[in-house]
Amino acid sequence: MLKAGINTPQPATPVYRAGRFYQLEMPFIEGATAYDLLKSELPVSQDLLYELARELGKIVGRIARAGLRHRDLKLENVVVKASSQEATPLSLWLIDPVGIRSSYSLTDSLVCMLDRLAIQPLNDGLAVPLSLQIICIQSALGQLSGIQRRRFFQLLRKSLLGSRLRAHQI
Repeated sequence: MLKAGINTPQPATPVYRAGRFYQLEMPFIEGATAYDLLKSELPVSQDLLYELARELGKIVGRIARAGLRHRDLKLENVVVKASSQEATPLSLWLIDPVGIRSSYSLTDSLVCMLDRLAIQPLNDGLAVPLSLQIICIQSALGQLSGIQRRRFFQLLRKSLLGSRLRAHQI
């Protein structure tokens, strides 16, 4: 994760071991989650939300380009740290690095993570503005070729439809 340029807490120490599994103690990261900011009834500036979407998309893109994917990336697992300087972009921290897996397909990795980011608010009835969705996707895709983009959008559409159907069956 560090090689991909993703802020994530580093495990402090193993707390206990059970067979081949360890429970790791992670440091606490101060801040509000991205989900809290989106569902907040307090006035949040549009510029802050746009920056949040852009930075979140960059994180998704960096993870995918590093040959990885996060199987449980959701807005609750992204902490937004307040910046002390106005010109500095938001500092986003991915606080659940346990779901990281290797991925051999950039497109599949992007689809997996963007689907997970989208489905939680949909299931909770939280309307995420289309402009924020577009900014996040554009930021995540970076410089994909036209053929890759077409394939990506076909897969994303199929994945989102499948996720919505599964959510309504539960």
